[in-house]
Amino acid sequence: MTLLFRCPFCHVPLADGSLICPVHGSFTRSPYGFISFLTPQSGYFSDHWSKNKVSELPLAKIRAAETFLKPLLAQPPGTWLDVGTGDGVHLHVISSGQNQARLVGLDISIAALASCHQRVPDATLMLADSQVIPLCDGAVDAAFSFGVLAYVPDPWKALAEMVRVTRKGGLVGIWIYPHTNTLPGYLLALARKIVPRLPRMLQNRVADCIVPLLRLLPTASGVHLGNACWTACREVVLVNIAPSHLIFPTPHEVRAQITALGCRVIIEDSDRPITLWAVKD
Repeated sequence: MTLLFRCPFCHVPLADGSLICPVHGSFTRSPYGFISFLTPQSGYFSDHWSKNKVSELPLAKIRAAETFLKPLLAQPPGTWLDVGTGDGVHLHVISSGQNQARLVGLDISIAALASCHQRVPDATLMLADSQVIPLCDGAVDAAFSFGVLAYVPDPWKALAEMVRVTRKGGLVGIWIYPHTNTLPGYLLALARKIVPRLPRMLQNRVADCIVPLLRLLPTASGVHLGNACWTACREVVLVNIAPSHLIFPTPHEVRAQITALGCRVIIEDSDRPITLWAVKD
């Protein structure tokens, strides 16, 4: 099946995979393995992955991805979209199995997409905004996003886009760290009031101080110095304390948003909140 793209600016379908919009011109393929639908922008994630790149994915991160993807991997192969693909761990997990799914990834970071292309060279990758996904309605059989929506300026708009590009009967999966009234939650909130205002070099130093304590923190990946290198651990710390925008919704808020978009929640993992998989009705 041909993947149906559309212009992210005027929403005109791009005929026959030509990547040419009659109004906004041609969208180019980068030598780093992705299609450029977005002009490179400044911001935290524009260089996060270039400064925190690891040659080998931590096993704990792979295991966390496998757990999240179980409902999807139980489905027949189709066209599956990873929104905010990052270093490509989720596409890597899918491609490492016997699944013959067509893999599609989206991110705003050139460095992340370049790393993902190295790990999953057969995936179709896009430099694009999750709030304006450059795919036609119903273009994919499933769309998922692990942890990324919390960093998007309008996370619910991004979720609506994930639902729009998923066909009826397809799956939509998300994971978002929830709001908590715990001591680690309060400490994280305090760090987030301070660290985003610091120069990047000082952000890294603060993260280095936290890395030895990572085993004690309730991170979704389970990455710590006992199972991963220092760079991988620092990357996990930084994405929790350094970006200027990060939300912590409640499970009720997320369920309400995805239900309002015409989806029916079929799986909710109470042991790993907020993990939801829903069918688009």
